[in-house]
Amino acid sequence: MNIYSFDFDGTLLKEHFGKINENIYSLLNNLLDNGNVVIINSGRPYYILKKYFIPLKNVNNLFYSIDNGAAIINNDKYILTKNTDFSDFKILKKIYKEASIFAYGLDDVLYTFDVDEYCVSEQLVNEMELKQINMEDDLSKIVFLKYLICGPKRLLDSYVYDYKNEQYHYIRTKETMVEIMDNDADKMTAIEYVKSLFNNINNVFVFGDGSNDEDSIKKYCGITFKNGTDNCKRFAKYVSSFDSDQGVIDAFNNFDLLKY
Repeated sequence: MNIYSFDFDGTLLKEHFGKINENIYSLLNNLLDNGNVVIINSGRPYYILKKYFIPLKNVNNLFYSIDNGAAIINNDKYILTKNTDFSDFKILKKIYKEASIFAYGLDDVLYTFDVDEYCVSEQLVNEMELKQINMEDDLSKIVFLKYLICGPKRLLDSYVYDYKNEQYHYIRTKETMVEIMDNDADKMTAIEYVKSLFNNINNVFVFGDGSNDEDSIKKYCGITFKNGTDNCKRFAKYVSSFDSDQGVIDAFNNFDLLKY
């Protein structure tokens, strides 16, 4: 039994509003049918991810790691959450008051203090309800999985981010975007948690292209693509000359991953 962890955007999905290649579905079904574990390991919420993977049939060993490892789902059940709360949201808003900041709730709602172009863009990408809130609101019962700081590159460059500190885990995923989770939430930790559920894992293969994939690509048998970051390419065991989804197929064909 192997674990195959796949990033979503830029790996299984080439474009934000695109469709998954039918060959990818065939590959994932093949892996699951042969008793392997598949992790869809993404910064996106479960609400949108699960719609893409309806064609997968044998889902007992299919796991979703969402919001960069802030929660893990199997068979529509949350088996792990590393959440933050409204007090964190308010603290971050005060620190990054010049930037746009909004939060993903476990209830599939996108919360924000100020609706702007960044919030609307994120709402469209992830098809989530957008709710404007105030500092005085009582949101103590809402579970927040991930916060986003968005703004022009020059503004985000002016802030200082610790990769990890006692409270938060920061990832600069784009020049205009910083993602913030609980300190213990990341893609690599999600893989390790799923691995701990099984006692007969032989290999762990990680497919990804972004800065939030770099640690797990470095630790495990990593595969990246033409569109991967420089660090992904430096850490990977195999770098495909193709982009994203075609690069996944290329890796299986040329790195012969199914032989393991």
